[in-house]
Amino acid sequence: MHNSFFKSIILTFIFISSLFASNEEVNQKLFELKTSQEYAQKINDEKITLIFGQIIQKENEIKELENKLDELRKDKNSLENYKNIIDRQDKRIEDVHSNLNYWGIGFSAIAIFTGFVVFLVNRSYANSAKKEAKLAAEK
Repeated sequence: MHNSFFKSIILTFIFISSLFASNEEVNQKLFELKTSQEYAQKINDEKITLIFGQIIQKENEIKELENKLDELRKDKNSLENYKNIIDRQDKRIEDVHSNLNYWGIGFSAIAIFTGFVVFLVNRSYANSAKKEAKLAAEK
């Protein structure tokens, strides 16, 4: 009886010691899992931080590109305004040119008319002088 009691105590002791050993292994594996999980979490946090940094950088680049686009649109509008100004100036130049043509034609007509009148007046004086010279020659 004592023999079986001791055997059962020895078997219980062996069983408990194996449980302690397996418990240590379990604890060690749990520690390793926890450590690897913390390391993976740390790596994931770093990746997330890096990705957020890249997102913020891309957002800043997008804002810069939008600002450049707005400037280009303003430049385009100012170029269109300059084109409109140039078109209006071209119309004014055409108006001045046509007015100069009309004035030139008018002054030329006045000069021709004045020349014709002077010619007629001189011819009339020449004819009267010719008649006077004939009369004076006949006397």
